[in-house]
Amino acid sequence: MTHEDPSTEFATAERASEKEIYREAGMLSALNLMIDILDAIPDIVFILNHYRQIVFANLTCIDIFKVIDRQEIYGLRPGEALKCTNALETKSGCGTRNPCRTCGAVSAIQFGLGGKRVTKECRILQEATGKAFDLRVTATPLRAYENPYVIFVANDISHEKRRNILERAFFHDISNTLTNVICFAELLTLSPDSESRDLLQKLNFNINIMEDEIVSQKN
Repeated sequence: MTHEDPSTEFATAERASEKEIYREAGMLSALNLMIDILDAIPDIVFILNHYRQIVFANLTCIDIFKVIDRQEIYGLRPGEALKCTNALETKSGCGTRNPCRTCGAVSAIQFGLGGKRVTKECRILQEATGKAFDLRVTATPLRAYENPYVIFVANDISHEKRRNILERAFFHDISNTLTNVICFAELLTLSPDSESRDLLQKLNFNINIMEDEIVSQKN
């Protein structure tokens, strides 16, 4: 265990040594069936030690993190691998700044280390690109060789967030427009022209059906 900078505002800052990281990585790689299964998953999958450091990363991580060998990110914490702004602003790293208290990823990992499987959401702002990523993360406790670990799975849900925003904007705008159409149709039904009034009543009836369909779709 190293103590280069043990300061923290939230989660523990202590880390395992590089030698310990590779010792654990070697032990876990011997679990061939489990590793084959994790490598088949198309999402980011880490196995984290009790210092929240990566001791295994699945094959998907090679493409996502643009590395030649997955071991290049071993020893890092998830936020450091993803180059999170908060993780890079202190030597203590991922999970140790005060804003990390609201990070779903750090919270999920801590629950996982405590023996509970949880799923949470988090947003990570990358230091270099300024891009924000919305992730759904699941932390599952794992016990191997009498040591506690966490299987950490991260799924990018940025497209879901954008779609939800667009859907809310769409339903808001179309509902406002439909409300205006209903008001005008109701006013026109007051026309003294009986033939026009009959047609407008039918129009109003169909507009109400349309309104019900939109509300149902929104729900």
